[in-house]
Amino acid sequence: MVESAQPLDTLDLPDGALMVQPLVASVRDVGEMSVFVLGGRAASQVHKVPAAGEVRVHEHLGGTYVRVAPDETVVGTALAGFEAAGAAVGRALDYGRVDLLHHDGRWQVSEVELIEPALYLELCEENVEPYVDALLRRLPAPVRAAD
Repeated sequence: MVESAQPLDTLDLPDGALMVQPLVASVRDVGEMSVFVLGGRAASQVHKVPAAGEVRVHEHLGGTYVRVAPDETVVGTALAGFEAAGAAVGRALDYGRVDLLHHDGRWQVSEVELIEPALYLELCEENVEPYVDALLRRLPAPVRAAD
């Protein structure tokens, strides 16, 4: 994490492209929401809160994850972000996790995880079936052996 007062040219950064995102202050006390979109529908929602004094919500840094009842507003925003990501790649997406932060008085999409989204199956067992169904729909139909 870099403080805004630090000039980037004074930092020991790796070579290559970097993604920089501003700190959304509410992550400290409101946390982050994750909505799991599986097979085109919101399957579950998790609230993630960082440890005291931390802004990253990761469990290995002391963050806590709690499954919560889906909130209509959060889910609607997540689905809109997920559909926009699908439009950007040119096809409907099979599954993903949409992370949201509370900013300017409303929940806003911060990330759409498509490549390696953690599905938090230990918290949301209900994610298993729709995830498997989404994968099976993507696989080619089995080829039958000639009789």
